[in-house]
Amino acid sequence: MELAVLEGFSGAFLAAEIEVNFHPFRRNVPLFDQIMSHMCERGFMLLDLRRTYWTPTTVTSLRSHRGKGVLMIGDALFLLDPFLERNHAVLDAAEARARYLALLCVYGYAPEALMAIDVLTASGVMPRGESAQAAGLIERHCSRPVPVGPRLPIRRFLALV
Repeated sequence: MELAVLEGFSGAFLAAEIEVNFHPFRRNVPLFDQIMSHMCERGFMLLDLRRTYWTPTTVTSLRSHRGKGVLMIGDALFLLDPFLERNHAVLDAAEARARYLALLCVYGYAPEALMAIDVLTASGVMPRGESAQAAGLIERHCSRPVPVGPRLPIRRFLALV
């Protein structure tokens, strides 16, 4: 289903968290490699992958069992690849860059947000003044785990950038 939605969507987006399957235990469900291929073709990179393993209950009762089980499903976090020049048009507006950086920070990737600032500044997409301001905000507000709730520092970040 996820692949059909992605293929049918022609708009631009900055990130996507997608449930992926590694084993064909369900019919007509695309596997991870199909999703990965589609997202790479659209200019995204895989940023993170949370994996879920299946272990039969009969095996877990064994005292010496230390295996993870069989990798079945996961949640893949894809991000628009800032290294690809073709993506720079999507990040041309300051608001889009602010949202992009905020998404990275909300997901806990402040160092990667700083890397994106460096890449976008070096490529001329992000003005130096804006990059210094954004980097300062990220370093001040995202160097620790981002709290969830009404005091989310990212809101200030979005308002200032």
